Amino acid sequence: KLIETKPFKEINATLMPIHLPSCSNHTYLSDEYFYCHIKYFSITYTHAIGTCKMGSDPSMGAVVDYNLRVHGVDNLMVADASVMPDTISGHTSAPTMMIGERAADIIKKKLDQL
Repeated sequence: KLIETKPFKEINATLMPIHLPSCSNHTYLSDEYFYCHIKYFSITYTHAIGTCKMGSDPSMGAVVDYNLRVHGVDNLMVADASVMPDTISGHTSAPTMMIGERAADIIKKKLDQL
């Protein structure tokens, strides 16, 4: 709709489509198309997260499981903001502390079993 406004029409503005394979299943210029592009092009400049995403399926980008263990690597855990799979709307301090506390509980439980 923005491209159809008077100021844009006055300068003969056009959209330059960016073809993103991950969004190819959405109709061009549909809401879903834009949501998909926003997901892939949105970044944070501070408090980066998600570089070692938590999840059950490594083929979908998960690096660690729900117990913070790195998929495919024995005896290696990640316990920082990098395991958050999605961007959050607030500051990352509290969630990162909770991840650390969760890691501590997992480690203590493992040590109790020795």
